[in-house]
Amino acid sequence: MNIFRVIGDFLHICAIIFLPISILKNKSYAGVSQRTQLLLCMVFITRYLDIFDYFVSYYNSFMKCFFIGITLITFLMGYWYKDVDQHDNFNSELLLFFAMVGAVKNYANNETVELFWSFSELLEALAIIPQVHVILKTKQITKPMVFYMTCTAFYKLFYCFNWIKRYQDVTDSIDSMADIAGMGFLCVYGLALWLMVCAGVKTFNETDGMLKKNIFSRIMVPTTIFSISSQVNHVTDRNMGSDGAPLVKEIELSQKEKELFQTI
Repeated sequence: MNIFRVIGDFLHICAIIFLPISILKNKSYAGVSQRTQLLLCMVFITRYLDIFDYFVSYYNSFMKCFFIGITLITFLMGYWYKDVDQHDNFNSELLLFFAMVGAVKNYANNETVELFWSFSELLEALAIIPQVHVILKTKQITKPMVFYMTCTAFYKLFYCFNWIKRYQDVTDSIDSMADIAGMGFLCVYGLALWLMVCAGVKTFNETDGMLKKNIFSRIMVPTTIFSISSQVNHVTDRNMGSDGAPLVKEIELSQKEKELFQTI
């Protein structure tokens, strides 16, 4: 096991532990897609069907039970707090269908466990889509969800580094299904980030119910400042007298530009 997999596993554990803790702390399921949590629970159940037949170590068996248990608990919390977002209505059955079709097409032997393992790999890449659907519909994302999605994205990124390292060390250990699913996972997250930037998603504070500024505003600030500065310099240069003294002492900025400078 190399360092990339260790970091990836650590980030994955942080993500799935942090989410239910934040739900308990805020006493609210707002902003969390229950459908995504159900799909993730199915991912781990179908991936670890060999838990009673194939023993590696007590740690390995414990972690399998842990992943299944924690995602199941997170899913059931939606019924406890009864405030699941009304926009959590993405057709998750469609994702199950695509994952199963992909697994069957890759089914090269007669082992049912391998079929469900392939299914779980593909479903994991698609499971975040209902969560992204909720975020785009509400144009809101909670800070715990930002942390959760960031850790999950970097978990799979480090797993990709792990695969690259493994292929360099052992040339015959290539797993095409894991490669396809991993790259699909990163593509889905990349597309989700782009869509959230375009939609102007804002952070939502669960404690006071207040919307905060756009979480991606910092990305846009340097460009906007440069644009405003260029306009100011242009107006100033244009209004300089022959002796170099300015003909105007104050430049009127728009209300939006004033608000931008106040937030920086």
